[in-house]
Amino acid sequence: MDKQNRENFDVENRLSAIPVQVYIPLELLRDKEISLEEANARLRETLEDKKLVRYEPGTEWMGRTYDEVLYVFES
Repeated sequence: MDKQNRENFDVENRLSAIPVQVYIPLELLRDKEISLEEANARLRETLEDKKLVRYEPGTEWMGRTYDEVLYVFES
């Protein structure tokens, strides 16, 4: 991929926001005994128990500067 295509790819595939520290147990994602709706409900419950902090683009967090909005889920 040449430089111009790589730059276009980067811009076109950039996320508008980055969630970090989500920390969802893999068992929840792998459990074939529950429905997608139940998995989503458990995911929602897990995330609702966390404090959500929003940082503006350009924020440095853990040694990296983010061009996107950053959502940090804190326990």
